[in-house]
Amino acid sequence: HVPRELETICLKTLEKDAGARYATAGDMADDLRRYVQDLPIVARPVGPLGRVIKFVRRRRAFSVAVCATAFLVIAVVSAVSYQRRERAQRVEALLSEGVMYWSRDLRRAESALAAVLEIDPDNYRALVNTVSLKRRQYETQHELRFLEEANDLLNHALDVYPDKCELWNVKGVVLRIGGRVQEAIAAHRRGIEANADYFPNWVSMANAQATMGAFDQAESSLLEAVDLPSGAKVPMTWHNLLAAQLH
Repeated sequence: HVPRELETICLKTLEKDAGARYATAGDMADDLRRYVQDLPIVARPVGPLGRVIKFVRRRRAFSVAVCATAFLVIAVVSAVSYQRRERAQRVEALLSEGVMYWSRDLRRAESALAAVLEIDPDNYRALVNTVSLKRRQYETQHELRFLEEANDLLNHALDVYPDKCELWNVKGVVLRIGGRVQEAIAAHRRGIEANADYFPNWVSMANAQATMGAFDQAESSLLEAVDLPSGAKVPMTWHNLLAAQLH
């Protein structure tokens, strides 16, 4: 309950450092008179920095330990941040390399993307691009193992990103190409559950249904696709609908 100005005067008299105290009793008396007369006093309260300095002087060992711990934490955080930046730059460089060699050297592209997945197994761009690469390898070499590898990658990607409707669409297409049509339809349905406004899942599901000869179901799926603004703008959607109706 002591007024702030009086407390400041008292604390100045109690300073351990002689230079911080009043030089004479007269100086203190002058400040007390200023306080009584409601005039500005000479003494100033100790600021945050001053309080820290006082604390350090009182508890040197503890302060040294705290400072050492703080420096250690800062050093660790800085090292981790640096490593993350380095890792991100490395991943970005490898992804760029994979894209650059996509049309010229599939093995080089695959190697770059594999290096990304070794650093970051859940990297979305690397997973999607590798799946596309596997599909392209299947188209050129006609070996089912490429589709199986693509499907394994998609399973991992969907474990990490289960709500990505685009991944469900790609998985359905890969399964349909591999002859697993019922599983393909189920995958497209999962994609539609994730986002019913993503029209490619409707179109791809119709393709799978048409493969089974279920043209009525295919027509129904395609009608859903053309009812979406994005689907109505794509000529292939209307073309597929026409083909289903002709069948």
